Amino acid sequence: MIFWVYNDAGNIHSESRGDPIQMEVQVQAFAYKTNDDINSMTFQRYKLINRAIERIDSTYFAIWVDPDLGCYTDDYVGCDVNLGLGICYNGDAEDEGADGYGFNPPAIGVDFFQGPISDPNDGIDN
Repeated sequence: MIFWVYNDAGNIHSESRGDPIQMEVQVQAFAYKTNDDINSMTFQRYKLINRAIERIDSTYFAIWVDPDLGCYTDDYVGCDVNLGLGICYNGDAEDEGADGYGFNPPAIGVDFFQGPISDPNDGIDN
């Protein structure tokens, strides 16, 4: 398990050019050593805390993933809408090159097991 905290207070938003909103992000990343499929997974739990005076009443959440699978030049990305799953897989049966996996390369999936939790009894259908 590893834990880290970051925020945008006082930082320049060079990409979005947006103003800092003073959001604190606490992240806990962890994995299990098992003899089943869970052994091939990592989990991240995010807790967002609004440290600003202003209330945030609507927002979007996303994560950035750069899932290069060995040799990145033949990777494909997509999604399974019914499963709510982002995926990355190799374009052929062999992942060539020094960084490649060889034959039968793996795939990766990204899923939100649980989305944001709304404030209880706030009177908003969120």
